[in-house]
Parts: sequence; structure tokens; C-alpha cells
Amino acid sequence: MAKCPELTFNINVSRLSLDMQQHCTELRPVSGKMQNVCERCTAGYIATEDGLNCGLPTALAMAACASAYAASPAQRRTLPLGMRTTWYNWHHRTTMPAGYASTGFKCALLWYAVVMAGVQLSQDDLDAAQTLAASGDGLGDMAVNLCPYGTYFPGGVLTGNSTCVPCPFNTTTQAVGATSESDCQIPPGYYVKTSDSGATGVMEACPNNVTGQGYYRSGWTIHSDSKAQGPDGTTACTPCGAGILSALTDVDESLGGNDTTKLVAGSSYSCYIEGGWGMAPTGVILPDNTLQFSAVQCANNTYGVANTTYGLQSTPCKQIAITDCYVSTGYGIFVGNDTNAWAPATSGMSPTEKAELPVLPCPVGYYGTGGQLDSKCDTCGPGTSTAGEGSISSSACNKCAAGWGRSIIMTGSRPRPSNCSICLAGTYQPGYLGNDGTGFGAGSTCITCATTRSVYISSQGNETEYVSEGTTYRNGAIRREECVPKTAQLGIDIGTKMFENATLLTADSAGPGNEDPESCMDTNCNSGQCCFVQFDYAYTKEQGLPGTKACLFVNMPANTNSTAHEKSTSNLLYYKMLPSDAIAAASLPKPAGTVEAKAMSSGLYARCDLPVSWAASGVYDTDQIGNRIGSAFAAGSAADLAECKRMCDMSSICWGFTVQNRLCQLRGGFDELDARSFFRNPDNPTGFNW
Repeated sequence: MAKCPELTFNINVSRLSLDMQQHCTELRPVSGKMQNVCERCTAGYIATEDGLNCGLPTALAMAACASAYAASPAQRRTLPLGMRTTWYNWHHRTTMPAGYASTGFKCALLWYAVVMAGVQLSQDDLDAAQTLAASGDGLGDMAVNLCPYGTYFPGGVLTGNSTCVPCPFNTTTQAVGATSESDCQIPPGYYVKTSDSGATGVMEACPNNVTGQGYYRSGWTIHSDSKAQGPDGTTACTPCGAGILSALTDVDESLGGNDTTKLVAGSSYSCYIEGGWGMAPTGVILPDNTLQFSAVQCANNTYGVANTTYGLQSTPCKQIAITDCYVSTGYGIFVGNDTNAWAPATSGMSPTEKAELPVLPCPVGYYGTGGQLDSKCDTCGPGTSTAGEGSISSSACNKCAAGWGRSIIMTGSRPRPSNCSICLAGTYQPGYLGNDGTGFGAGSTCITCATTRSVYISSQGNETEYVSEGTTYRNGAIRREECVPKTAQLGIDIGTKMFENATLLTADSAGPGNEDPESCMDTNCNSGQCCFVQFDYAYTKEQGLPGTKACLFVNMPANTNSTAHEKSTSNLLYYKMLPSDAIAAASLPKPAGTVEAKAMSSGLYARCDLPVSWAASGVYDTDQIGNRIGSAFAAGSAADLAECKRMCDMSSICWGFTVQNRLCQLRGGFDELDARSFFRNPDNPTGFNW
């Protein structure tokens, strides 16, 4: 049987762990088969001379010393490895050979602390190893570590508390287990910042940008390399070049590159120029034998790189050609006098003509992908919009367009927002205004119009009120100013009655079911028509009779033709609507002495057909259907009608106007004690088509 080679041991007699890597060519028959019988010792251990055990280099698998040995040289016995004699032969005045003893002499442990190169071992570790060896235990379960990054150990006797020595200047090593000071190096992206005398220093990262120039340092170099040392890094690190900046782009290798989040300027790729600039060589060769570059600001009619570009390479400014031009993302061509200003036809234009088209940021509700000479802004899908100008993709269309909103729908038991749908009458949504707060719709929620409160005080001081929901004259309303009361009370400035001739109205006794204005309207107003109600709290009192309540009303067909005023046969009545917000605000209590502006019109009018029976009675041109204000004037065109509305809007005593034979006549009210008048819109007033 052959002896196991150096640094291996026999697994059949060892008491160490068997988790070591096989590395042995010595074979012997085991159970009739040839098998390896030697195993390499684990890192940090070496084999004993007998080839049977592994041990730490500090103790060498020491065993217990024999109790007695023969005195004659012929009978000398070799002591267990790692032992030495503590006595010598006084008779011969000579020292016994190392590792030998004679009868009656004692032996002791060999306390030499010899450690392999690159191994990290403390005095406590050494003491523990020798204690195990003295007791005869194997050392295979002891952990052996290598010197960490930034330290080294050349091997030998432990002279301090630990074997590993820190690298000079706080430099580092490329791996753990370094064995020499020459392994202490400066990694890429670092230099040694020295004192004025150069006697002391510390490793620091290369400066990023100094006076408009970036720096980097590539490759590993020994810690004593004077080219990688300097007082501030501008000489020890490589300059990118005048006007060329640097960024942290390379993984820091100082601790093995394990922390990929820590970056340094460790290569020429860290150098960069910004969009619109060029880069050119200067002709100077740097000390590291690389070519020096400098940034170039491109002159008129030339252009540089499109985006931030990294690396040192010749990138000259180029002459501009029309085909090099393109529209940036978030922008589009705009032709204001085109029928489709944001998407004008350009198929027949030359490149020069396209290049001369004005370019603007895409507005709200549009996005621009750019990239072409005539790139246009694309519209978001139906009912969707963007949060602002300059959107660059369809993914930005995540808001509902003005007049559209989302509702909450249930998917199983889970609520989720629906797709954008048009806001129905009585709601509005102004679009995203940069405010996601409650009450602004946040670009997604249709807001319900405000309710209004109409107050009435009788001659006896009795006060009653009427509360109305709000409505709109179209689906998809975008402003709260479009909200008007579904039922509006005639303003006190105008009067208490709209129609002077009560016989034009239908009288219904104010008995059960009609004892107040609300029940009067609920009972007598047709849902699809314009309904005018005059509620008299003391009807017939002017005739000298006892005052009794009376419900007077008339229903008129709602006219859905927005151009009906242009027809000579049309007989129309337009009722002026005040905005719900103004009425709601007027209902709030005010401090004494407060001066308020009169409520302005919403600009919206209910359009109704006058009853045909009134024409037969000849009341169209009289005050019986409203006190005439001024003279009649033309209303045959859209401009004429707009002027008619403007005149009524400006008059606080105008409740509306009539249009007959294409002539507009402003109408006011009448005052009568203990009377109160209302106008109720059709249930669905969107047919007015305003």
C-alpha cells in the first residue's frame, strides 16, 4: 500500500468531515474494485507526515505524547508530529535531536504558529486548534477563512492578533485570500488621493465632473502606481476631454463587483455628450496611450447626436438635410386654417413644404408619437383624454374627456370603474384640470348639478320654500354653468306673475293634491312639455271675494328645432334660465350690509311653442303673455337670435322673449301680492339642442 501524497489523507482512518473534494490518483482494491483512497485536505489545512490525518498548519494534527522512551540511541522513538522535547541530555551536554526523547524525559506540544499564505486566523482560532490537537481530536470541523478584500497574508508564524494585513492607502484586492502586498491594487474608477508629500493617502472614487469635464480610470493597477496617485484625481484619473461630461456607469469592482447598485466611472464609456453636440479628436495622445477628444457645439445648419451618447469616439456634427428633420414625440404639425387643424392633409406636399409647417405641443385629448417630418397629433379614443399637453402615446389617454365620466360597476363581488361614457342630463364633467380632489371630477366622474332652493314670503310673513334638482340642456355637459334648475321660480326682480291674463291659463282648485305649488306642478305638468304655473295664495281677492288658493297652469310643446326662429310661421316662447350655482349661492345667508351682484343668465333658454289657441284670441302682440319690454326687432337669423338673447340676458326684468313672424319681443313680469310663478322643464330637456 502506497503512502498518500502530500496534502491528501486516507478517508478510512481520518476522523475529519468527509465533505472534501477528491484529488488523488492513488488506487487500491476495495471489495474487489479499484477505488480512490486519498482525499485532498480542505482549504487552509495540510496533511501530516504519516499521510493519515489533515490538520491546521498551526498545529499539524498533534497527538498525545508517549509516556516513556528508550534511553539508548538505538531505541530512540520519533515523537508524534508536532511535539518537541522540553529536556535535553545533561550527561552528554547535548540537546536531544528534535522530536526525540530518552527514558524519563517528558515531551510537550510544539507551539510554533505556522499559518498558510492568504489564510485568516486569529490568536483565539490558534488556541482552539491546539486544544483540539492536544486532546487527540481531529480539526476537520474547524472553519478556515481566507483574508477578506483589502487584506493579505504572505504565510508564516502568527505574530499578532490576526494574520491578515490591511492594504496600503485603503486599497483593495481583486479576490479574497491575497498573499502579497503586490496583490493590493486600485480598482477601475478609483485613484489614491495623496498628501502634498505623498507619504500618506487614501483611495477615493474619481471625480465626476470638474469645471465642465468628466473623469474616469479604467483597469486595475498596483497600489504604488504613481500614475494613479494625485492630490485631487484630475491628474490621477483620465480626463474625458473638454466639454465631455462623465457619469457613473460601471459596476464598482472594489469588493468583487457583488454590489451591482454601486457604480463608478470605470471606463471611457462613462464619458458622454448631450443631444445636439458632437465629439472630435484633438490630436493629443494621453499618458495611457489613448486619443484625447473634446466636445463640439454644433454650428448653425448642422446637428449633433440626437440623445445623450456615451463613449469616446469621433462623432462629427453633420450638415442638416430636410430628410434628417422630424417631429419630436409629444408634438405635431398644426395648420390653423385647415378644416382639421391638427391633422391637415400633407400627402401632396414636398419635403420642404412639410418642413415649413408649424409644430406645436399636442393639446389635451391628443398624443404625438413623432418620428416623421409631418407627424401629426392623434386623438384619444371616444370619450377619453389626457392629463395635459404634450402626451407621447395612447397610454396617456387615461382620463375621461370633458362631458364624459366613469361609473362603478360590479364584476362578481368586486367593484371596478367602467369605461368612459357620456354624462347624462343633470350631470357634467369639466375634464381633468390638474386637480384630483372631490368635486372636480378628477377627469373621470360625472358631477351632479347642484339643487336650488326657491323661497317665498307671503304678505302675512309666512315663509315657504321649494327645492329643485338641477338639469342640463344636453348630455355631455362640461361646465357647471350649464346646470339650470329643473323647476325655476320667477325672480323677484321680474315680478310674481308671467301672464297678466289669468284666463289664458287653466285653473285647478287648490284642494287636496293641489294645496301648494309643488303638488300643483306634480299634478298638472306634462312630463314632456314646457309647463308654466302661477300659484295664487289669495285668488279672486282682487274681485272683492274672500281669498282662496288657486293652481293656474299651461303646458306648451317643447320645440326641438334650433332654427325654428327662422320660419315665419313659428310662434315661439323662450324662457331664460338662471344657472343653478347662482341660485344656490343666493340662497345662502349673507352678513348684514353685504352688497351682491344680480344673478346673471346662464345663456340657456327653454324653447316652447305658444299655444295655437292663443293666436285665435289675438294675444300674441299684447302684454297678456308677458309685459313687453321695448320694441320688437329682427330674429330671422342665428345672429339676430343671439342678439335677442344677449338683450334679455342683460336685463334683470326680462324673463324671456317671444318670436313671431321672425320678430323678437322681450317679455317681463307683473307684480301681484301673494302670487308665485314657476317654469318646469320637460323631464328630458336635452331635445332643446343648445
